[in-house]
Amino acid sequence: GDMPLLLQVKLLRVLQTTTIEPVGANFSKKINTRVIAATHKDIVQLVNEGKFREDLFYRLNVIPIRIPSLKERAADIPILLSFFIKKFTSGNKTNLISFTQNTYDKLIKYEWPGNVRELENLVERLIILKGGNIVEVCDLPKQIQDVNTKNNLETFGKLPREGLNLKEENKITGKGKALV
Repeated sequence: GDMPLLLQVKLLRVLQTTTIEPVGANFSKKINTRVIAATHKDIVQLVNEGKFREDLFYRLNVIPIRIPSLKERAADIPILLSFFIKKFTSGNKTNLISFTQNTYDKLIKYEWPGNVRELENLVERLIILKGGNIVEVCDLPKQIQDVNTKNNLETFGKLPREGLNLKEENKITGKGKALV
């Protein structure tokens, strides 16, 4: 997704001809490779914007594998936390950390824009700074502390005191059947 157009042309040529020209050589060399490409960008959008070659996209897009971001798979966070704690804890476990329930809730609700790498770095930092202790919300970075973990009606919008007539609301909004 970040590859310059000139490099895209060269990569496409290599994929089509299965040959390369070693640096400084005046001959081509046949290669037999498989390419695994990864990106965090929307390649289809980049193709539409003319920032990524369409022919290279189709050449690379043989078996697309979409790995959801960490925010889309919050159920993995406890498993990853456990794994990273084990990874960074010393053999004698003197720097083992644990989390208060509120801290744990914040970690689950956070959107993790840096994905798994961000979570791994956080666990390593917490073990270094708080090893052997319980991690409180105040020990987390500000952006995680600010995550709203309250499960209240304001999250979904305010309901009128008199309640809602779901059948009437459905007619107004036209959003299919209301489930009660």
